[in-house]
Amino acid sequence: MKRVQIPLGEAKNKKIKEQDLLTCLTNQAIEESNPLICEQTNDISSCYSRYARAKFDENYCERLNERSQYFCYTSIGKGKNDPSICENLPAYGNTHYGSNAECKAEVVKEYNPNAIVKGEYC
Repeated sequence: MKRVQIPLGEAKNKKIKEQDLLTCLTNQAIEESNPLICEQTNDISSCYSRYARAKFDENYCERLNERSQYFCYTSIGKGKNDPSICENLPAYGNTHYGSNAECKAEVVKEYNPNAIVKGEYC
């Protein structure tokens, strides 16, 4: 199979066009409350992540990779001031990116920066 080389300027323009399309479709999914639009993008994970956080809908976080899930659940937990959302994450020691306890601690501290988080959150 013959490889076709794309000049740098064209490659850059193609990347910009792909990013613009991703942004456009993601915004459309959010505005129309239609996450299925994310399936039309070249970066489904990014679209679902933005959709979940914009709509405060943690159900779409589970479609993401482990790292993105932590960010997604933590963001939504903070947005809803609800540390129980973090229960969707694995327990400490079973993850590389952040446990449910770490997520809960971040959520609690968001609304009470002076809180000493202990017990079930540590």
